[in-house]
Amino acid sequence: LGIDCMFPGGLKATTPLPQQAVLQWTSMNSAMSYNIQYRQVNTTNWTIVTGVTGSTYTINGLVAGVTYEAQIAALCSSTPTSFSPSVTFTTLSCNLTPPAVLTMSYIGATSATFLWSAVPGAASYNIRYRPIVMPLSTWINVYNIPTNSHTETGLSSTTQYEYAVSVNCSNGTTSSFSNIKQFTTQPICGNPTGLTMTYIGNTSGTCKWTAVAGALSYELRYKTTSSSGPWTTISN
Repeated sequence: LGIDCMFPGGLKATTPLPQQAVLQWTSMNSAMSYNIQYRQVNTTNWTIVTGVTGSTYTINGLVAGVTYEAQIAALCSSTPTSFSPSVTFTTLSCNLTPPAVLTMSYIGATSATFLWSAVPGAASYNIRYRPIVMPLSTWINVYNIPTNSHTETGLSSTTQYEYAVSVNCSNGTTSSFSNIKQFTTQPICGNPTGLTMTYIGNTSGTCKWTAVAGALSYELRYKTTSSSGPWTTISN
């Protein structure tokens, strides 16, 4: 291979996130690409990545709080060089602090979308929720939510609920649950009842009906009983 095509020098690693490491090395003009292999220290099998270009590579999906080793080889022709000596690095420990901010991005009559502040390095999240009725019911649990948002259906309308969130780390540990967030589902909007006339004059009249919880406005239509024509509609 010649002296110009040996494995790259200057291999080093940084760990910006619990499940991530960034490898850097000295670029070689003679290298067409690089091969990288990495594994947990004191294990047997390597994970091999081929065809890497440039002088950096980001490894994702690592386990938090674990020591790894990585090596690099150059490909200057059809045959790669031998791998370099190992560089070792330890991934950051997962932040086992539950989310600080819990909100709701949507509240309907029978569904709601939970939203919480993302925790750096979290592998997934768990939520638990329940209606606030006495005696308090058991928690309903949803596990391994991949993002910091989740929509739940099948809720009861006009009901107060509470929920909390915990964090899962890639090393199998789980945080405690966060503080509780409360919300109330919307009422189901039905048809008004109790339509009556409270005043009837020669050229005007006053209608009254039972208010519908959650209604934003109403639409009223009328016509003479002898008319076969269209309704006159009043909206507000």
